[in-house]
Amino acid sequence: MDRKSRVKGALGILFGLILYYFWAVFLLSLSYYFFAEESIIGGSKVLTLQISKHVFDWFICGLIPAFLILGHYAATVEQEDVKLIKLLLASFLIWLLILILIELLGISISFEFNVAGGYVLMLAILHRGRLKSLKKI
Repeated sequence: MDRKSRVKGALGILFGLILYYFWAVFLLSLSYYFFAEESIIGGSKVLTLQISKHVFDWFICGLIPAFLILGHYAATVEQEDVKLIKLLLASFLIWLLILILIELLGISISFEFNVAGGYVLMLAILHRGRLKSLKKI
C-alpha cells in the first residue's frame, strides 16, 4: 500500500468521524425535541428523556465503526468496505433487538455492558464473515 492511499484512508476515517459527530448531534437534538419531558426540580428546569436508555445509548455508540468504515469507503472506494458496512449494520440491528428484549423484560444493564456487548457481537459477526470469505478462496 503506497503512501497516497494510506493518507486517503486516514482522511476518509477522519471524514467518517465527522459524519458520526453530526449523527450524534442530530440524534441528541431530535431526542430532546420529541422525547424530552420538562420538569422543575429545586426551582430549576430539568429535561428528562422518556425513551429507553439502553436503546438510545446503542444508537449513539453502536454506529461508530460503521461511520468510520463509511468514511474510509468514501475516500478509497474499496469494495471490502461495503461488505464490512453490511456486516456491521446487521450486527447493530441484532444487538438492537436484544436490547429491546432486555428492556421489555425489565432487566437493567450498565452502559459499559451495553456497548461492550454490542461491539463483541460485531467482532464475532465480522470474524465469522471473514472466515466464510476465506473458505471461498
